[in-house]
Amino acid sequence: MKGVKVVADKGFLFSVIGIAATFPFSYKISNPWIVLMVLFWLGSIFVGENRWRFNQMNKWEKWSLSSFILFFLWHLLSLSYSEDLSSGIKAIESKLSLLVFPLVLFNANSLVKRLWLILRVFYVSIAVSIIYLLINSALHYFTEGSWLTYHDFTAPFNAHAVFFSYFLFLSILIVVYELNNSELSRTHKLLLIILLVISFVGLLFCASKNVSIVTIFFSLMILARRFFQKGLRLKEVLIFLIASVIILISALQMDAVKNRMAELSSGSGMENFEIIRSGGEIGVNDNLKYNGTSLRITLWYLGMDELIERDRLLIGLSPADRRGIMNQRYNEVGMGPYRDYNLHNQFIQTVVELGIVGLLLYLIIYLSLFGLAIKQGNYLLLVFLTATVIFQLTESILERNKVIVFVMFFLCLLPALKNTIENEDRHTGN
Repeated sequence: MKGVKVVADKGFLFSVIGIAATFPFSYKISNPWIVLMVLFWLGSIFVGENRWRFNQMNKWEKWSLSSFILFFLWHLLSLSYSEDLSSGIKAIESKLSLLVFPLVLFNANSLVKRLWLILRVFYVSIAVSIIYLLINSALHYFTEGSWLTYHDFTAPFNAHAVFFSYFLFLSILIVVYELNNSELSRTHKLLLIILLVISFVGLLFCASKNVSIVTIFFSLMILARRFFQKGLRLKEVLIFLIASVIILISALQMDAVKNRMAELSSGSGMENFEIIRSGGEIGVNDNLKYNGTSLRITLWYLGMDELIERDRLLIGLSPADRRGIMNQRYNEVGMGPYRDYNLHNQFIQTVVELGIVGLLLYLIIYLSLFGLAIKQGNYLLLVFLTATVIFQLTESILERNKVIVFVMFFLCLLPALKNTIENEDRHTGN
């Protein structure tokens, strides 16, 4: 029995590490690790360290776990008023992480002692993948005369550039957190700083405006927190400023990055929105006028307008039918080239698909986790939660399997951090 216990516990830890290590790669590589995690967790529940601990949870943990389950069940219930059942079942399959990770990780006390091993595996895997992508981009520059940026940059991993930026954001956040909270050796600090620079460079090549701004803001907030608690050395400030200036100047030499940043102040495409809002139809060439901002505003308007027009505010159009209904609407207003586009705002997409009931359940998840983070004094979770909410204002994160897994995995894992860094041979960087 002791051997079975060891296999169950070690297998569970190894599978969670496997999930953390494979985020840069295809879901076909990472999903088998999720299956293994569930199987080993079940074994560990019966004979190993892990226990079903709902009765021992505080009220915020109970609310968080319960709201995840209820939100998933509401997805299931939406099948009852869906016409496209095939798409509905696929949508449910892609949302299994909403159920699996809360059930497993909220009841996985064995991970607390090894949490920093998992987090380190994650940021090292992200750094290695970024090094590969930067080398690939540099080779393209020397052979073709241009840098690979945005979606071209992340294409070798078949990854969406903005969603890959989320991985980089959390990687940077964890590294900054570790530098801020740990008594590390000089070698360990140097390695973390190198990882930090590599990650920031990779973030700029991904060219996500929203993620870049949020990452820089929260990194500065964490450094400011350290300044008020412990003070900062002049050398640390100079290194940060010099590195930031070099990275910024280099980035602004790339046309793709400059164009992405220029969108922040551009109103291109808003005339299309006004035409559509007034009941008109735009021409095929008018679609070329859209930039990221004006397109999103138009998509949000069309989604909400369709929901209200069909009188489905309470229960929504359903995740199964939303795509088909919106494709029909895109064709009607002359936006055929944007067929199959999601609504690029998770909160709006949730209310369009699942109605006010679904949105309330989704918001309860975040409110519960915010309450948990504040109660624990867990500012790594608090920052990740805040950033995730911001990211959802411009992207639908529950649309792609990889991003669903990423967000749900870390939302359910980071509460194990509580308000301290676990002392697992960390003082010397071993």
